[in-house]
Amino acid sequence: MEPRPDSASPTETARTDPKINPVALIAACAEKLRRRLAGNPTTVGLLPTPTDVQAASALLAELWEVTRRHGYDPREWEAVADLPGACLALVLSAPDETEPARAD
Repeated sequence: MEPRPDSASPTETARTDPKINPVALIAACAEKLRRRLAGNPTTVGLLPTPTDVQAASALLAELWEVTRRHGYDPREWEAVADLPGACLALVLSAPDETEPARAD
């Protein structure tokens, strides 16, 4: 399927439309999560790090690129899913590589 003719490249869009800048959207999700978890000592390890934000932003940018290849504008996700929030949640749900593996 051909991309829609009015679709700009992800780089152009990120520069011209802050609402669809993956880093800005993921950073906003991370800040919202930090505010929600602030003050709770049991959630300190759950707070997103700059590395988490970078990984979720890269994932979001790739999902948007796939969306474009299928002929859709990435902004169309807003109507059906919180894709930036889902990307951040996925990155945060990954097991910490510093923790020993559990033998289940």
